[in-house]
Amino acid sequence: MSRILYSNNDALWPGPPRLTIAEKGINDIKVEEIQLAAGQNFSPEYLALSANGTVPTLAHENSEKVLDDSTDICEFLNKEYDGINLLPEEHAETVRQIIQEAHTVDANFLTITPANEAELQHKKAFVTGFLQARIHSIQTYQKSTLEYKEYYLGRLQQNEFLLGAYSHPEKAGPLYAKHNVEWQNAIEFLNKLNERLKDQESKEYLVGNQFTLADIHVIPLLNRLKMVKREAVFDGRSDLAVYFKSVSSRPSVQSVFQA
Repeated sequence: MSRILYSNNDALWPGPPRLTIAEKGINDIKVEEIQLAAGQNFSPEYLALSANGTVPTLAHENSEKVLDDSTDICEFLNKEYDGINLLPEEHAETVRQIIQEAHTVDANFLTITPANEAELQHKKAFVTGFLQARIHSIQTYQKSTLEYKEYYLGRLQQNEFLLGAYSHPEKAGPLYAKHNVEWQNAIEFLNKLNERLKDQESKEYLVGNQFTLADIHVIPLLNRLKMVKREAVFDGRSDLAVYFKSVSSRPSVQSVFQA
């Protein structure tokens, strides 16, 4: 029975499953692109698979078995398929801890929100277009079904709040504050990664001397943070910079992020 990975090439957390597939040479999973900007993830059909309307989701064709969390998907793929073991037993606890910490950083929020008015103006054209398209899709789906009424209401409020801040910069102070709190959380995580690498003889991997699911989850996060905050991600974190440069040359990473 074939499996389908519902993904989006520009989204953050489909990155780990896609890297796992590339690392293990898996070739029997169909990857289906979900158009987030068009709000395809809000459709009743997709919500029937993923209650949160997020990507990634791994589904068995013609089966009710679904995984809609990147951590669970990666562990399933690692266990189900032959090839490199990305969760060695002796490091499993540390690997899972790093993954859990990575998921506390809301890089999606940092991407779509501004730190200040200058950043708001820089992001405004893209973000307002993105939000308007999503709001339109939610309203369209609202009219077609009552099944996900509360979900649609919540999503509509979130998107309208963000759009309102971009439309009225004079009222965006609370959003700036939330963005900077989240960036401080990201900084703490980046510092922790740098200290971990500094204490290791090898800077090649995050845990031991093997590429693991920890790397597979951290690489997409670093990639996204670098896109949002640029040189600030590695400023004062030379060990993390060495690590990122090294893993970025890995064939699986290049195939996923530079294709």
